[in-house]
Amino acid sequence: MDRNGWIVVIRYFCRTDAEDKGVNVGIIAVDQESDHAAVLFRDDWAAVLAYDPAADVELIAEFQGDLQSLAKRVGARSLVAALSGTLGNSLRCSDPQPIRLEKPLSVEAARLASEYLT
Repeated sequence: MDRNGWIVVIRYFCRTDAEDKGVNVGIIAVDQESDHAAVLFRDDWAAVLAYDPAADVELIAEFQGDLQSLAKRVGARSLVAALSGTLGNSLRCSDPQPIRLEKPLSVEAARLASEYLT
C-alpha cells in the first residue's frame, strides 16, 4: 500500500528579515499515484506573529483554501509546478521533497503538518 509522494513546505518571510530565516506556514502533501494534494496551514499563528507582528495572517490563512481549490481543478502535480518560484517575496515554496505514503493522504498530511508546522 506504500505510495510515492512529495511534500512542499510553504514559508513566510518578513521583508525586514536580514537573515532570511522565515517561518513555516503550510505544507502541500502530494500523492503521486492519485495526483491528489492535501494542503494544510497552521492553526496557531503565534509563531508567525512573533516573527513578524505585522504579518497578515488572515490573508495567509485564506491562501490555504485557494491552493486546495486549485489542486482539485488542475491536479496536485500541476499545482506544485505552478507554485515553483511564483509566490513572491513573502511566501515561498520549497522544492518538492520525496516522501513515502504508508497511510491515506489525509493521515500522512496531518502527521507531516505536526512535524513541519510546530
